[in-house]
Amino acid sequence: MYCRGKQSVSRWQSVEDIPVSILPEKISQVSYQGLCLIPAMFADVPDGQYDWQSSSLFTLSAKVPGALIQPVNPGIASHIPGNSFFVFETSVLMAIAVNL
Repeated sequence: MYCRGKQSVSRWQSVEDIPVSILPEKISQVSYQGLCLIPAMFADVPDGQYDWQSSSLFTLSAKVPGALIQPVNPGIASHIPGNSFFVFETSVLMAIAVNL
């Protein structure tokens, strides 16, 4: 599993994907942007597997030590070409919350 973000390495080079095993390292820093989640609508996720979907990104973003990041691997759905969004299951979101 890989985490999307930036890893600061010697000479402050950046990489797009960081192995999860590297996140606790002191040299790892991850830039992130929060998601706004709303209840999923049947029209958007007809299989009913997911009950939450992203609706927008928060304008606030930050860079934090990699040790503070918990990777999430959401599903991706799209009912209109070019308009995709992330989808989540309540049980997975609750498991992530417990680990915080």
